[in-house]
Order: sequence, then C-alpha cells, then structure tokens
Amino acid sequence: KRMMEFALEPRGDSGVRLLEPIGYLEMLSLVDRAGLVITDSGGLQEETSHLGIPCLTARPNTERPVTIEQGTNELVPSEHSAIVRAAGRRFGQILEGGGIERWDGLAATRIVEVLCRRLEPGRSERALRGP
Repeated sequence: KRMMEFALEPRGDSGVRLLEPIGYLEMLSLVDRAGLVITDSGGLQEETSHLGIPCLTARPNTERPVTIEQGTNELVPSEHSAIVRAAGRRFGQILEGGGIERWDGLAATRIVEVLCRRLEPGRSERALRGP
C-alpha cells in the first residue's frame, strides 16, 4: 500500500515481487535466500544477522546495536539515494551468521537453569535431563 502511495510499484523486470503477508517460517525461507534485506523492522535485523544476510535498516536508530557492531546490519537514512548507495555496497556480501553471543537458540534452556537454581538448588541438572 505504501509503495503505491509513493509511486514505487515495481515495473517490468525489476526483480521485485510483491507478496501478500506470509507466515514466519516462509519469511525466514525468503530471507535465507536473499542477497540483501532492506527493512525498518527490528526483528528482521535479528534474523538477517543470525543467517549472515546483509541488512539495511532504514531508520536513524536500532534497538539491536549489536547487529551494527557485528557488521551484519547498517543504518541508512530513509531516503532513496542513501538506500540505493548502501544497497549497491552491501548486496550479496558474504557474512558469517550466528556469531552474536547468546543468539544461539538456547534461551529456554538458560531460563530453565536459572529457575531451577533459584527454586530448588542442586536440581537444575536433573531438570534439564528430564524424568
């Protein structure tokens, strides 16, 4: 809707395809195969960083500064020329994904360990192994 509002609809063979809203797993599949993601979403900054896909965030700030520090994400002004320049630099870069500390998918395990230590000291190992 916003693209139409600003007369930015893809024309001809631009390589841009508009999609209806999709589910999370479908979105991850698309991101995993992308050469570059341009977003204003904080969540996508996390996914692209984990997958090693270059990301441009069209905002003046981010709640995820570690993505900037790791070089997987770059803040760009929400201006056509700035986005095009940055996209030209970043498209298809090979990045190492998954390297951000504690972004390993094991948050639930760490939470259980903390809860077990606090609720019943000495039981955390047993709880993680199961019954």
